[in-house]
Amino acid sequence: MHFNLAFLAALSCQLAFTAAQAPTCNNYGELCSRSYANVTYLTAHNAYAVGSSIAANQHVNISEQLDDGVRALMLDLRHKDPKKPTFTPYLCHSDCEFLNAGVLSAALTTIRTWLEAHKSNVLTLFFENGGKFTASAIAAQFKQAGLDQYCFQFSGQAGRWPTLQEMIAANQNIVVFVDDLVADGDGTPAAPYLLPEYSYVWETPYQIEAKSPQFGCTVDRPKSGVPQVAQPMYVLNHFVYGELPITGASNVSTSYPQAAPSVNTNSLSQHADECGKARGQANFVAVDFYEVGDAPKIVSTLNSVPPPPERKQAANAKSNAHRTHHAGLLGLTCAVAATLLVVR
Repeated sequence: MHFNLAFLAALSCQLAFTAAQAPTCNNYGELCSRSYANVTYLTAHNAYAVGSSIAANQHVNISEQLDDGVRALMLDLRHKDPKKPTFTPYLCHSDCEFLNAGVLSAALTTIRTWLEAHKSNVLTLFFENGGKFTASAIAAQFKQAGLDQYCFQFSGQAGRWPTLQEMIAANQNIVVFVDDLVADGDGTPAAPYLLPEYSYVWETPYQIEAKSPQFGCTVDRPKSGVPQVAQPMYVLNHFVYGELPITGASNVSTSYPQAAPSVNTNSLSQHADECGKARGQANFVAVDFYEVGDAPKIVSTLNSVPPPPERKQAANAKSNAHRTHHAGLLGLTCAVAATLLVVR
């Protein structure tokens, strides 16, 4: 009898211990078995454009965005001085004199550091190549940052994207899309992980005025329509711009943070639902000032997983540490309980 009690105690504890150690992908165990193309990712529009500038699209830096559950980042590549183009891409909003977030490799280093501390995640980078940088120029930045080793190379064989768990297990958990992938004039082959965005992904319209926002589900980019692949993905662009009147000049288009409380709530939910019915579930939900409103919760709903904890999800690191500590204590408790029952 004592043996049976010990066995049952050990079995129950083992099941609890196993559950405590269950793997997660992008913070959820439910996402591990899903293919990359069957998940919706919270996406920070112009993730680098942070600060008090009228050109800023986010309130907090990239590390904090990732802590909070953002899993796709949109980054714009420009020349620091368009009149003196170089081999080095900078992250700038339209013009580097307007908003300059520094050289690309610095941001990629930040991303690598975060990923190495949070290995059970899959991230996506979208590049708007406004500076027409060659593939080798972009790849050089990845190599300098040490991020190239984690970039996924999609062959497109049978049109199948791997599951998040497969990508994480292979340490190939960064997907990189470039809207305009410029070949090198000398025939240098492009880095295999730099994927031409519009061969796999299309986007809804993005030029939406704050004064009368009308969000749609039509294919805005590429102009050729939905990519001809087995499982095309799409970006649901859901952000607005305002206009700043300039005396003696044309109005300047700017981000519009005051609209975020309304744009990132019911408006976003309705847009996602409308396009979901017409186009299938969105893969990338791109917003400004993501932490204002309900964007993280809406993305969770689209993924059919519980809502994330309230900002900020850096608390997840503490939660994971607590879970690991709890699992260790649980294992010790199980061993002691089983031993006591046998001795008894």
